[in-house]
Amino acid sequence: ACAVGKAFLALPPPLKVPLLALHATSFSFIDPDSNEKVSLTDEELVEDLGQSGIQVAPDQHAAVAHAIRAFPTNSYTMKRTAGYDAVFEFLSRINHSCQPNCVAPDWPAALPGRCAVDVVAVRRILPS
Repeated sequence: ACAVGKAFLALPPPLKVPLLALHATSFSFIDPDSNEKVSLTDEELVEDLGQSGIQVAPDQHAAVAHAIRAFPTNSYTMKRTAGYDAVFEFLSRINHSCQPNCVAPDWPAALPGRCAVDVVAVRRILPS
């Protein structure tokens, strides 16, 4: 959560807008001591950032918490760069399907230091 919050705060305002438009779920994890699911409120997420030395202006609390909650639901693991997850403005809006009509092949990015994803149809897609 801290890495996502820190990365979000570093974004220029125009790049924050698309992330804030993405669906966000509750932020939860399994507590290793009790083995129980723990959900954090927006206030607790921002408080955790503060305890890690990341200061969040009061007018940014809701936005930062939303970004942290949106990341797990909308991010993709980039296979060619181990341990690197990314959120894409449009790709994050593609619905999941157990019988997909498209795939995102594991191709290298076109530009060094940038990540890119192509979506390719695997069968004919009819208009709805």
